Amino acid sequence: MKDKETLLHFLNVNLIHHLNRLTPELMPEWGSMNAQQMVEHLALPFKLAMEQKQIALLTPEDKLEKVKNISLLSDRAMPKLFNNPVLSAEMIQLRNNSIKEAIEELKNDIDAFHDYFNTRPDGYATLHNIFGKLNYNEWLWFHYKHCLHHLAQFQLVPYQERL
Repeated sequence: MKDKETLLHFLNVNLIHHLNRLTPELMPEWGSMNAQQMVEHLALPFKLAMEQKQIALLTPEDKLEKVKNISLLSDRAMPKLFNNPVLSAEMIQLRNNSIKEAIEELKNDIDAFHDYFNTRPDGYATLHNIFGKLNYNEWLWFHYKHCLHHLAQFQLVPYQERL
């Protein structure tokens, strides 16, 4: 795993830099979301982490540790065609008028995410539908992997099997 400072720099600086290169015409290498849907999709897990949206745990309790260790806490990138079962048509309906507005929403959610966890006790954890309860550092790692996955989807960064 990357150190906390690297993850913070990526989320607070590099991610937005890359997203600002998106255009509505840019097509994904895989998947069905357009560029604006992808940016708006990136905001959803930040909202989940802050408990603004409720979600059910889909992984059986007895499999959580294994799934978390293999899929999240490893240096493996998310597979190209990874499909989160909660992604539905309603989740990819556009909420903003433009990519620029979607990026601004995401920036606000990233800032709110940091504030949310920085005002909670150390070790405070919130529910991810696949990985179970995640603390701030685990959410940072998830957001890093998730955002890199979608940046690669739109060829804004190269796809790598290992991070």
